[in-house]
Amino acid sequence: MASRQCEKKAPQLSAAQQANLDKIVEQAKQSYVCEDIAKKAHEIIAKNEGHEKAADQKMVSLLAGTFTNSAKDDLTLLSSKHWAGTIVSDFPKTISLAGLFSLAGLFSGIKAGAAYVGKNQAGDECVWLVAFADNSALGRVMYAECGPLRNYTNINWAAIEPKLNDASFIAYASDAETGTSIYGTIVGQDPGTVAAAAFTG
Repeated sequence: MASRQCEKKAPQLSAAQQANLDKIVEQAKQSYVCEDIAKKAHEIIAKNEGHEKAADQKMVSLLAGTFTNSAKDDLTLLSSKHWAGTIVSDFPKTISLAGLFSLAGLFSGIKAGAAYVGKNQAGDECVWLVAFADNSALGRVMYAECGPLRNYTNINWAAIEPKLNDASFIAYASDAETGTSIYGTIVGQDPGTVAAAAFTG
C-alpha cells in the first residue's frame, strides 16, 4: 500500500492544519477503545457476510473516523456512499463540533464518502464532501471538495470515485467563493485505519 501512496503528491497543509489534524486523528484512534469497534466489526461481518472463521482470525480491516466542524452552524448529512465495506456505526446525521463513525471490510476493503451541508460565516449554504478508501488496490487514499450548495444538488458519486482513486493519503480543498475549506488524512493506526477530516468556513 505504501508504495502506491508515495507515487502520489500529497497536498501541503499549514502547520496549524497539521496540528489540528493530528488531534483529530488521535480522537478517532481513541474511539477504537471507547466504541469497541473491533468487537462490533467482527460480530457484524460474521453475521452479515457469513465469514465466521475469517472474522475470528482477525482478517477484518477496521476504520475509525472523526469529522470536525468549524463552520458557522451544525452540519447535516446531505448524501453518503458506501462502495465497499460494512457499516459498524454510520456517518453522523448532524455534526455540531465532532462526529464519529466506523467501518469494517473483509476481502473488498473499505471505500466510502459523505457530504454535509451547512452555513458558512456569511450565512450561505455550503457543502463539504469527503471520500476515502483503504484497500489492496488503492492503498489508503482520501479526496475532498467543498463549495456552494447549488453545485451539490445532485451529487454524482460515480464521478467522485475516479477522483478518489487518483488521490493521496492527504486531502485538501478550498473554495474562494464561499470561503470554505476541508482537509483530512487517512493513516494506519493500531488496530486499523483512521480517517480524519476538518470542515471549516
